[in-house]
Amino acid sequence: MPTLNLVTELTIDDLLTVVAKLNEAELAEFEAGFDQLLLSRLPASDKEAAQIADAHRLPPGKQARLRSLLEKNREEDITEIEVAELDAYIVELDQALKQTADDLLELAKHRQQAKSKTTPSAESTSHFLCGNP
Repeated sequence: MPTLNLVTELTIDDLLTVVAKLNEAELAEFEAGFDQLLLSRLPASDKEAAQIADAHRLPPGKQARLRSLLEKNREEDITEIEVAELDAYIVELDQALKQTADDLLELAKHRQQAKSKTTPSAESTSHFLCGNP
């Protein structure tokens, strides 16, 4: 992986120029690192959801290969073996998406249950306000 020693500050254009020079594997690694940076900046309430989504993400090497296969497919320069590989990635991504959705729904249910345990119901509030046990 290339190393850059900075003596000066980079503009966003400078940074984009440097990122554009990365090869596919380096770019996939950069994207994964950038995703982690974004994850660290999310409010605490969103971190759990982001971690769930991140857990089902393709590793950087697979992301780079998928990007390459999609580009070949767009250019109609893809072999039958590569089509089968692309189809396998699509199945893997579909399963990951389903699992992510299931996990996020479970998180939402858990949060709703926790919220309802800490928020008094209307009935219990009226008993409290009226002085009834």
